[in-house]
Amino acid sequence: MNSGTTPGASSGAAGGGTSSGISSGGDGVLSEVSERLRHEYEERLQELEKERQGIEEEKAQVERYKQLLLKQRDIMIALTQRLNERDEQIVALQVR
Repeated sequence: MNSGTTPGASSGAAGGGTSSGISSGGDGVLSEVSERLRHEYEERLQELEKERQGIEEEKAQVERYKQLLLKQRDIMIALTQRLNERDEQIVALQVR
């Protein structure tokens, strides 16, 4: 059953490797797999970096919106106070 070769040895040589041995055919396959994995990891890393930048931009936009809402709230409070003071003055003038 065992002919002295490993199952991957014949496929490595037939797959474009040299006939000098198992290691050179295996190295080519390993190199291809390694390169493919490296490329996939780089692509995924780029995608994650884009996503991180998008999240950072969204956080900054939310913070700007929050500041705008706080400013609007402060303006509304000030306007309400002024209206209340004006109403009190009007009431005081009507009573005279």
